[in-house]
Amino acid sequence: MILLIPGAVLLTVAAVNVIFGQATIAVITGVVGLILVLAWIFRHYSHRGDYSRSGNAGQ
Repeated sequence: MILLIPGAVLLTVAAVNVIFGQATIAVITGVVGLILVLAWIFRHYSHRGDYSRSGNAGQ
């Protein structure tokens, strides 16, 4: 949740910046916001060992 709220806020700010024609700052804030939201999604829906490098992941 700590990553989701700032990510959503940054995506909203990026959308507002696009509306007002500030494309460069919109891209920067949008990318940062998207990274935060995707990080929250992966942390929230992944299970322990999903990204293990040991070779026996998923068992």
